[in-house]
Amino acid sequence: MNNGITPRGDVAGFYTDLMNMQTHGYIVSEGATTQVDFPGSSATRVWDLNPHREAVGFYVDPTTHVPRGFRYRKGHFPQLTSPVQKTLSHLASTRKATLSERIRTRTAKPTVSC
Repeated sequence: MNNGITPRGDVAGFYTDLMNMQTHGYIVSEGATTQVDFPGSSATRVWDLNPHREAVGFYVDPTTHVPRGFRYRKGHFPQLTSPVQKTLSHLASTRKATLSERIRTRTAKPTVSC
């Protein structure tokens, strides 16, 4: 499921591996896909990216089974202490695109070159 896209075309999202029922986040940037898994968690969801290619999302804490927010950049997870809702609010504030830009970007038809 694609959740976010930057003006540059980077895409963030998550999927569930039906073989082991684990949810993984992903980022597609410059044609390469990076799987994003918070260490030890069975569920990681990437919700969006800002123009600096920092991702935000949440994971399920492996000890308490409580959802916790994270920020991800270049293989590192600086942990956030705020609840998930505040993380998603942070996501909206770090995202420079307006709602209309996001709608226009998501509904734009892809171009095909021969």
